[in-house]
Amino acid sequence: MTIGRTEFLRLYRSSLRAAQQFETYNFRKYFYRRTRDRFRTASTLGDAQMVEKAMLEAQEELKVMQRQGVVNRMFSHKHTALEADPQYASRARRFGANQASKTQQRELRIAKKEKALEAIGGQGPTGSTVTMAMAQRM
Repeated sequence: MTIGRTEFLRLYRSSLRAAQQFETYNFRKYFYRRTRDRFRTASTLGDAQMVEKAMLEAQEELKVMQRQGVVNRMFSHKHTALEADPQYASRARRFGANQASKTQQRELRIAKKEKALEAIGGQGPTGSTVTMAMAQRM
């Protein structure tokens, strides 16, 4: 049985997805690195039997990772300071959870403008008082 490129890549992506399902930062990063390293070494193997053996091991490891990911989510813990940061959240980078919606982005821009106005005392460039309606158009 020959392992095709699409099957190899499908297993690789599934393994990376399973690694990203861990809630604990250290587990998530460990399994992500381990999967990436394992598949890099498997891609350099020349012997077809060695590649098949590596693929079978990877399939078994995928099943283990999926089970352990479920257990890890069931018994979650308090997040560390690093995990509490949305940039490092388990799904933030992959699914854009840390990206604000257009409404949230607009609200952030308005808040920054309000803060800037407070810093200059509410005075516009000509010295007149700038209203919020004018600040929103900036």
